[in-house]
Amino acid sequence: MKTPRWLKMRKRSQIELPEEPPIWLGNRSNGEYFHFQTSYEKKLRKFILQKADENARKIGMPRRDFLASTMGMATSLYCINIASGCSSNETGHNANNVDDGGHLSPEAAPRPEVCKTYDIKPEMMYDEQAACAKLTGDEFIFDIQTHFFEPDGEWTKTNPGYVGILSRLVGTTDFGMDRYLEVLFCDSDTKMGVLSCWPGALCSQATDDFYGYAGAPCGLPMSTEGAAASRDLINKMANSQRLLSHAMILPDDPAGVANQLEIMERIACTTGVAAWKLYPAWGPGGEGYFVNDPERGIPVIEKGISLGVRTFCIHKGLPIPGFDTIHNVPSEIGTLASQYPEANFIVYHSAINANGSRHEAEYIDGDDKGVNALITSMKGAGIGPNQNVFGEMGSSWVQVMADGTQAAHYLGKLLKYVGENNVLWGTDSMVGGTPQPQIEALRAATIPESMQQQFGYPPLTDDIKAKILGRNSAVVYGVDPDAQRCNIDKCMVTGWKKELDEELGPRRWTNQTPMGPRTFDDYVQHAKEAIARGIPG
Repeated sequence: MKTPRWLKMRKRSQIELPEEPPIWLGNRSNGEYFHFQTSYEKKLRKFILQKADENARKIGMPRRDFLASTMGMATSLYCINIASGCSSNETGHNANNVDDGGHLSPEAAPRPEVCKTYDIKPEMMYDEQAACAKLTGDEFIFDIQTHFFEPDGEWTKTNPGYVGILSRLVGTTDFGMDRYLEVLFCDSDTKMGVLSCWPGALCSQATDDFYGYAGAPCGLPMSTEGAAASRDLINKMANSQRLLSHAMILPDDPAGVANQLEIMERIACTTGVAAWKLYPAWGPGGEGYFVNDPERGIPVIEKGISLGVRTFCIHKGLPIPGFDTIHNVPSEIGTLASQYPEANFIVYHSAINANGSRHEAEYIDGDDKGVNALITSMKGAGIGPNQNVFGEMGSSWVQVMADGTQAAHYLGKLLKYVGENNVLWGTDSMVGGTPQPQIEALRAATIPESMQQQFGYPPLTDDIKAKILGRNSAVVYGVDPDAQRCNIDKCMVTGWKKELDEELGPRRWTNQTPMGPRTFDDYVQHAKEAIARGIPG
């Protein structure tokens, strides 16, 4: 295998690229949470690098080149199978399989095939063609949680301090449309996306005060109008529908919910909108609301239904600094879905980390933490799988996919209780960087037979993966995936991707470190500045 041009073209004067697994295993943050590298991840990283070195030597490749290949990804997933597997202990992985030096422990016997979360055969670590057969695909990938920010928007004047906050959040001052197109559509297999607004600071036309915080700076880094304009520009550029957009609605508007209902009507009648985005854990003074609040949430739900836009995307879990943790738990979602069966309620992040960080394991009846909190809410209201509650995977799949046991439980629970038609693909890109490693991990993922038998999880078939990656969302958003893919294959942005792949080689994303605050101190500073401005995240 030849060294890709994007590696060969680097100058000696440039900073040496880090040699890291294609799945990031260090500290990470998207600005909404900070994840400290665990001892398991530290061991796993060493194990992958040692295994990659061993495999690269066998086939006569530099280790950096090997890690950038599909064989490097296959090796990483193979190592996850060995390091984690079907353990049911407190940490969710068998730490004894890998020692502190990242070596496979002598007592670690090979695990049976039924206990492996990723369908990676040993030959895939040495055979690029075999690895590609497993990790590449032509699915209709529809990412329903994506973000970028308006670098020249009015918010840069009314809220200049937030520019620095977002620079730390994304890890660069390049957080506009060009970077978004590169990360989402050129560095991954994503076909369509939904551009989602960012929560926070509205300006009151009456007082010029910050929404709920008199005298503070205001302005949204991606407004509803900005999202619609960006959507239209990208679709015109692509000569096809690559992007839909959300409208952010704030039922706890100090000006009254009637003001938000007027905004909903105006948006529906002018720019158009695919769905409404709600952040019920955020509000003036740090107090949120429940979406089934009869004075705030219910009027918004009924207005959306009357306007014919019946999909509501609701942030639950993933407790952003400044959020009201009580209203971040999806306790009302089941009741809401039962009350309005004609509406779709998409729970963003699948409620992961609701009520605090926790390890994702089997569902426990009545549990109110993490993904289990969503399931408990549904079961309590009699909402079964494949009805009108949906689980979205943004910033949740990436948290569990390096731990085979958590990954299998996470997918298994969503499929069993939310339904194979109601698990929706989202990644939070570009905030989290390119979604490609998440896509490839899902392509190889399985639910081990032992866990199917023990917990009643369904098998994770290729058809179900195709549903998760895009076909389920296509149904919710009224998109014809086959017709859209035909148009997208001809679009200008697809042409750019092909040119980059031909000129530089694919898998350019493997040399990128994740976006977001680099250290916990940066994250804390980011959070303090955001909260001081009344802006979550």
